[in-house]
Amino acid sequence: MFFNRFAVTGGAIPRYAAAALLIACCSGVSAQSLPSSATGAGAASDDSTATEQQSDSPSDAGADKSDSGATGSEDEAAQADKPAEQPAPKPKPKPKPKPGNWKVPNVASQPSPLNNPAQPLAQQSFSDTVRDAAGKLLQAQSTGDSSLAPLKATSPLREGDSGEQVASLIEHLQAWGYLDKEEQEDGSFNFYDSATTADKGTTFDDEVQAAVKHFQSDHGLVADGVVGPQVATALNTTPAHQAEALKIWATAIDQQVRGARAHGARYIALINVPSYTLHLIRTSDGKQVLESRVVVGTKDHPTPLFWTRITGLKYSPDWVAPASIAKNGYQRTPPGPSNPLGLLRFTTNNNQAIFLHDTNNKSLFGSAWRARSHGCIRVQQWAGLAETIGPLSPAQLQSKLDKRLTMFSSVNESTLVRTVASVVDVVEGKPTVWPDPYQLGNHAIGAKSLQGIAESDPSGLFATAPGKPLQAGDSKQAVQGAP
Repeated sequence: MFFNRFAVTGGAIPRYAAAALLIACCSGVSAQSLPSSATGAGAASDDSTATEQQSDSPSDAGADKSDSGATGSEDEAAQADKPAEQPAPKPKPKPKPKPGNWKVPNVASQPSPLNNPAQPLAQQSFSDTVRDAAGKLLQAQSTGDSSLAPLKATSPLREGDSGEQVASLIEHLQAWGYLDKEEQEDGSFNFYDSATTADKGTTFDDEVQAAVKHFQSDHGLVADGVVGPQVATALNTTPAHQAEALKIWATAIDQQVRGARAHGARYIALINVPSYTLHLIRTSDGKQVLESRVVVGTKDHPTPLFWTRITGLKYSPDWVAPASIAKNGYQRTPPGPSNPLGLLRFTTNNNQAIFLHDTNNKSLFGSAWRARSHGCIRVQQWAGLAETIGPLSPAQLQSKLDKRLTMFSSVNESTLVRTVASVVDVVEGKPTVWPDPYQLGNHAIGAKSLQGIAESDPSGLFATAPGKPLQAGDSKQAVQGAP
């Protein structure tokens, strides 16, 4: 029975091959020395492979051990000669940014917001304040004169000038009640005093200058005694028309505050381009909590009239000039006193790189014509704005600025920014008319009312403006912008 079947590596071989293998094993002959025909390798190559890999012969096992020992010694010798592998060097940590060496001003010395102790928060909504100003205009003794030819200040008028334009200026100041008329013996009226010189009514003297300054001060304008487009625009209207325009502006303010509240905003920064003024209004009650002068874009680089949202604050910002400004490729201004963004930038989520920020050129806030930027909005009271919407205490803001490092902090997106164009406004508590730097004509809020044309709902005017409004799907990526 033994010769009937003999298993080698699990495979069946012929009876004569099994006998040969048995004889070989008994005589000490290695199975590898037998011809392949005796083992059946020619019929089963897979079995041959398995036999070579796994030997049952004691001599083969000893040989394997001997070979293994020799190989191990050689490997150890090779390992001894081979230098030990050094661990990969750890990446060097990035150097910590070094603070700048510029002097940081005390934020308490910056222009104070309107809700400081000296000027307490108004007890009514800002729109009601505008309506009250309209009512006072209607009650004023000065009635204006719509029959007068418009004052055309093609070039600034100042003390020492004379001619027809000065005569027209004097007539408008009289119509507004800022210069008095004197009745002469023949029943005619002298311009404003008992002048003895023949050209008194065409000369811009010190009395005319005083009247101009008085008018400017009453209308929230820079009281420099120079008659430019702003003064001419205000003088060319009548109090009645101005009052109607203010009522339209009050309606527009209510609409914007309601819209911001519906979007979950706690504040709305309402920026009126013609008056160069930011009104920060609390949406819960419509009260103005801060007012600031601003610098806006020029006519060639206008600030778009749109909605956007403040998403964060960037302290000690650097500035990379966009292609529209950079003449020689990439231009970066590091943080510091010479940076156009000043000490702080308000990051917004619009797709036009329009931001609010401080500035290194604060002298422009004293200018009557403040359409001077490349589109971004420079804010005079940036510190008060940051403290209010941050919210931050003055000490917290000062601490971050004192580090003199470029840092970011997010805000809860509770402040919406709305840029509009209204040719009337109440600034520093005083109503006035403002020329439109973008020349929108009747598309500006209040423009028709100033001409005696009835207006009712100003909501249709908000979308008419240079620039593209923020829309759903626009990129929210914050990129560097033009100051």
